[in-house]
Amino acid sequence: MGRESPRRYRLPVMMSSNAVHKWSVATLAAWLLLAASSAPAFAGILEDDEARKAILDLRKEVRDGREQLNRELREANARLDTAQRSQLELVNTIERLREEAAKLRGQVEVLSNELAGQQKRSRELYGDLDARVKSLEPRKASVDGRQGAVERSEEQAFNSALELFRSGDMRGTIASLTTFQKMYPQSILGPSSQFWIGAAQYGIKDYKASIATLTKFIESNPDSPRLADAWLTIGNAQLDSGDRRAANRTFGKVVTDFPGTPAAETARERVAATTPSKR
Repeated sequence: MGRESPRRYRLPVMMSSNAVHKWSVATLAAWLLLAASSAPAFAGILEDDEARKAILDLRKEVRDGREQLNRELREANARLDTAQRSQLELVNTIERLREEAAKLRGQVEVLSNELAGQQKRSRELYGDLDARVKSLEPRKASVDGRQGAVERSEEQAFNSALELFRSGDMRGTIASLTTFQKMYPQSILGPSSQFWIGAAQYGIKDYKASIATLTKFIESNPDSPRLADAWLTIGNAQLDSGDRRAANRTFGKVVTDFPGTPAAETARERVAATTPSKR
């Protein structure tokens, strides 16, 4: 749709007015026709500009959208990285806490074992201490009908002396019980110690001392359950020392005063043996 050169439409020289009028009409018609035929082309040009502008706008929107999307992706990645780091730190913290908890459990177990051991040792120590304290505390006792408190050391000293007597160490018995009487003059075991000293003196054939010790025992303890044995030992000492008459009287006293006792049965036999025969 090119345009023709203007020279083609120049007016001829020396044209008549009628000719000019005809030419003008023809020219105007030509211009109108040209304008009418060129209108779609101008419209197309306008439409191409609008489309181009729309395409540019769309490209800008796409570019802007892509940039926005990229920014959002970068921000999302940054948040994701932060969240991952936080999660990793949290995992590490949890793992560290687990390790510390395991270490604390181990320490608690060790301390519990140590505490249990310490408690056991304490119980044993307190038990041993309690036993020692009790061993030093006096205990109530009944000896030959006499009631009273007896210290552990006192009882042990007395029993040790009796062990000497049972083993046949009469001199050791006398020495131990004599020391006992000096250490514990108010002991309820005192009368018994005196009896066993007299019996030990008889064992070493110190008859005079035995008779004197047992006579003192009888006078000091008239209610003692050992009176029958004391009189019987006196009678034996008298008999062994050659005083048969005195021995006979003593054995007769045991039979009369303590009937039904083992000492009385023995004394009865001794009475028969010491009674002079009649001729």
